[in-house]
Amino acid sequence: MNPALPEAHLWYGMFLRDQGRLQEALPEIRRAAQLEPFSVFTAVNLAHAYMMAGNYVAAEEQAHHAAGLAPDMVTAEVLLSNAYRAQSRTAEADAALDRAGKFSTGNPHALSVLACAYARHGQRDKGIRLFEQMELLAKQRYVSPFDLGSVSLVLGDEKRALVWLEEAYRQRSAGLIFLRDAKFTHSHSSPGFDSLIEKMHFAG
Repeated sequence: MNPALPEAHLWYGMFLRDQGRLQEALPEIRRAAQLEPFSVFTAVNLAHAYMMAGNYVAAEEQAHHAAGLAPDMVTAEVLLSNAYRAQSRTAEADAALDRAGKFSTGNPHALSVLACAYARHGQRDKGIRLFEQMELLAKQRYVSPFDLGSVSLVLGDEKRALVWLEEAYRQRSAGLIFLRDAKFTHSHSSPGFDSLIEKMHFAG
């Protein structure tokens, strides 16, 4: 109805990306970026899609663009770190994570993104400390069970992760659409995880 509507291209592209249909997703998200070049949300999602596709140079470019538009955005810095690390630029990757750490205080979703990044890159102790901060925040305010489950899974506590992800399912958390992301694939052999995927109608 409106081919020039950036949100339509972006959200359709995100849906395709999160179902593993990258070749269909990328043109849609790129089109959204063309229509709305100063959207931080679009730049972050395009960077994520490029990371999934293995195009680390393009991912770096988009993550850097997002970080320039929103200098205090944790997700942009984590994506930038991932893109640097994928290109064996370890010092730059660590510096980006350090910047992200300065922006994450008090934001449970930002803490979850950063905790997962630390855990995946060999700094498990830092990931655990951030997860503990999330648990403390959960006693004071709402913290997404999907975020708590995601960090638990990356930290290797699958039993606790499934409890949180089941709660996310009960709450109809939007984050559950990411269960087909590559970061969750190591748990696909778990009966509990398979049951959750089946309930989400992802099995096919």
